Amino acid sequence: MAALVVLGITLLGRGIVHVNPTTIALTFLLGVLGISTFWGLRQAVFMAISAALAFNYFFLPPVGTFAITDPQNWIALFAFLITAVTASELSERAGREARNANERLELDSTVYCGLIRRSISGYFPVEPGGYLSFRSEHRRTGVARSPVMLPAR
Repeated sequence: MAALVVLGITLLGRGIVHVNPTTIALTFLLGVLGISTFWGLRQAVFMAISAALAFNYFFLPPVGTFAITDPQNWIALFAFLITAVTASELSERAGREARNANERLELDSTVYCGLIRRSISGYFPVEPGGYLSFRSEHRRTGVARSPVMLPAR
């Protein structure tokens, strides 16, 4: 996928619309961000290296060589790699946090639904103020009271 994105940007910049190197660099950077967000670090690094090589060969003087005559162009090449790694890591972290939140929500729902069912059936007493008291569940879950409002009996 990354190779197709690099090829598309290169063809667009060289053949269809002639644009300056800054525009191409920013377009490659957006491509690196997109690949790193949706495809992960391995594809992002491949995209960054491919984009850097294509940018160097097709758009930076001297065009048609892999020589970099201006030291400032090294900044663009390293920016692709840094962007790929950073965006991929942020995307992975966001996904990991979302998975953890869903797991916690599922566990909390399961525990509280079970506790409400047991309380309604008389297994756990309802304290004054509408709190469930479940000492046996405290040993298993670490939660001693829950502010679940139930009708008084």
